[in-house]
Amino acid sequence: MSSKSSISPDIAASIQECLTSTLKVVLKFYLTSIGESNQNTDVLNLFHIEVGEVCDKSPCVVTISKANMDSDWVCNRGNEHSSRYPLLWFFNKTLNECPSNCPGLAKVILTKSPSEQELARFADQLTNNTCRDLVLHLGLEQKDWQDIEDSYTGMSLIIRIMALHCWKTKRIKGKPTKSFSNLLDAMKAVDETRHLLCKVFREDTDLLGNIHHLRVADFLYKLNSPKIPICSIDMLEAFVVFIGRISVA
Repeated sequence: MSSKSSISPDIAASIQECLTSTLKVVLKFYLTSIGESNQNTDVLNLFHIEVGEVCDKSPCVVTISKANMDSDWVCNRGNEHSSRYPLLWFFNKTLNECPSNCPGLAKVILTKSPSEQELARFADQLTNNTCRDLVLHLGLEQKDWQDIEDSYTGMSLIIRIMALHCWKTKRIKGKPTKSFSNLLDAMKAVDETRHLLCKVFREDTDLLGNIHHLRVADFLYKLNSPKIPICSIDMLEAFVVFIGRISVA
């Protein structure tokens, strides 16, 4: 059995989201640097993503919509490919919402302090207005929010991430703890009833939480640890295909 069947969907999809988010920020910076306004530009329209596999040392790719519709496809070389493994690079968005009987986060999790990666996932689900109301309720001052907004003009996601980072690291009088419970209480206070914190953990992975502390060699070693299926070769091949098929329109 091919080792690509052991690729972790959470790891692959998290890497893909990091790459895509980074590309979006880079494109916005590029537009700003050449004097173009990016506030009304949907940078997702500036590039497209295809999925596929390495076939005879070259990438065979199809559009994401075709991969979702067809379980298999035949490439120009006459080889049949399964859509299953390339689609591991994308989270199953049908699982984003909690069922009606979801109890929310467990008490043991609510007492934890969110990591930077968990705050980034949380920020990605908020609007700027909701994030502003949230951090003000958590104890930041209006000036804190305004300073962050001025520093990262036109970068909505970065503004939200930095605002939550500021909340986590700033000493706030009367509010010494920085936990998921605090975030949950603040969400209720601003009338945000969606289970956004559940989604943070649904797409979380302990390995990715530690990637930014690792050198490349350490990361590859960890991929091949006994706790994780040996899948680095096929995963890295798919990784190369993914990078190679992101092209600016």
